[in-house]
Amino acid sequence: TTLTNERLGGIRSALAKAEASAMDGLEVRKPSDAPALLPAIHRIQGAVEDQSAYKQNSDRTLSYLDVADQVLGDVSDVLKFAIERVVQFSSETHSPEERVLGAIEIQSVWDTVLSLSNTRVGDRYVFAGAEWDAPAFDPTGTYQGDSLTVKARVSASTDIDLTQDGGAVFQGSVDVFQVLKDAVTALSANDVAATRATLPVVRDALDAIIRSRADIGFRQRSALDAASVAERLHDEFAGQLADLTEVPMDQAISNLVNLRGNYDAALQITAKSGISTLFDLL
Repeated sequence: TTLTNERLGGIRSALAKAEASAMDGLEVRKPSDAPALLPAIHRIQGAVEDQSAYKQNSDRTLSYLDVADQVLGDVSDVLKFAIERVVQFSSETHSPEERVLGAIEIQSVWDTVLSLSNTRVGDRYVFAGAEWDAPAFDPTGTYQGDSLTVKARVSASTDIDLTQDGGAVFQGSVDVFQVLKDAVTALSANDVAATRATLPVVRDALDAIIRSRADIGFRQRSALDAASVAERLHDEFAGQLADLTEVPMDQAISNLVNLRGNYDAALQITAKSGISTLFDLL
């Protein structure tokens, strides 16, 4: 009687597990299902979680860098416009009134650069360094951020700079705000020589912005590569985890059919022997 009950109970337990596997495809649900596999399962689960975090960090970093790149592209465009106007009004053929109108145009460029330098992603100012809760530049073009760097971990051995030092970008080798202001002053005073003198400096300002954009481009590529690697490794580790914890659906269904047959056969034997009933085992 005891052996029959134990056999029937064991088949019923296996049948319950087979039914669950046919429903969700899992072979290992709790430590007792496969104690020898637990260290490997925990290790691979940790690797899957790590790669998910690296992918999220890479994507977040890329979102900031994409905005910074777009901003510097726009700054480059307006500086090119400023260079065109400085070249135009450096000619003796223009009247003082025309140069005043040129000064107004360059002032508009100054305003645009200030607005772009205070671009935000959500509630964070892109060019304020680690002080990203406040505008990077005040209305006079004075930098209010800092030069500290916040890094994002995008792999087990790689960090990428998430922040941008607006002071270095806009006022590093050349102060973009100051050179535009000098051009406005020269044009407003109808000073042709002073206007011409600002031309190489405005060009230097453009070159500085282009160099900063190139640095951001390098970090963009690094973040893209890191995201791609993290996604691939995540899938590989997830596949390894599935191999350890999941059972193919056709196999799960086959196991379920076989166990149901065994269970039915065991019930018939039990019923014929008169040893026990199903209700006694439940």
